[in-house]
Amino acid sequence: MSCRICFEEESGNNLFVSPCACKGDAGMIHEKCLKKWIQTSDRTTCEICNEDYCQKDVPSIQIKKYISGCVQLECNQPNLKLFLASMMVSSSIFLTSNVYDLTLFTSVTTGVMYFCAIAFFVGKYFGSENVFSMDSLLIWKFSFTICLFLSVVFISLNNFSVCQDLCFVQELKACNASCFNYHNIYKDERNSLVKLFVFDLINLGCIIIIRAFILCHKYNKKTVFTNYHEEESQEPLLPEV
Repeated sequence: MSCRICFEEESGNNLFVSPCACKGDAGMIHEKCLKKWIQTSDRTTCEICNEDYCQKDVPSIQIKKYISGCVQLECNQPNLKLFLASMMVSSSIFLTSNVYDLTLFTSVTTGVMYFCAIAFFVGKYFGSENVFSMDSLLIWKFSFTICLFLSVVFISLNNFSVCQDLCFVQELKACNASCFNYHNIYKDERNSLVKLFVFDLINLGCIIIIRAFILCHKYNKKTVFTNYHEEESQEPLLPEV
């Protein structure tokens, strides 16, 4: 008896399965051959008997598959639009705000992002996974962090320029640590901006960890095939009353 795909016999590490209604040699397939056939043909039904293959997902540690899934982002058109829209809105707000407004806006946005992460985690078990994805949330967070970084650099350079001008006008010298304006205009706000950016980086790391935790269930599993006739024999002949 040989596999109907590769025409080779059964071996110890490559066993036969009979996952469809086909009988005899036509119903015997190597499990590895069947997996490759499903991946290449993109169909889950037998091309001969048109029955669905008997398969199920079981928990299994798949380190390479899990790491590959975690580092990949779904860069489709909706996510690209979300990235660009977030960049435009965040940039317009950041570049017209002071350090206190930035702190408030960052805190509110971070809270909304955590709420979305929890909503996705809960909605995942109610069949609404396609409505929102952790990839969309992470892309939104990346765009927010990029805008915040650029704003921190811009505001710091602008404050230093203002401090330089005031020191030159008031004391006719370049701004340095001994200047009064250095601490009031430049150093204090710079420290506040650095703390704000570090806070945002920590939250970015938390979002990445939450996404990795949610994807753990998605990628740490494998598909196994069962024999069609065994599944058929397990079905009750009469409905339970």
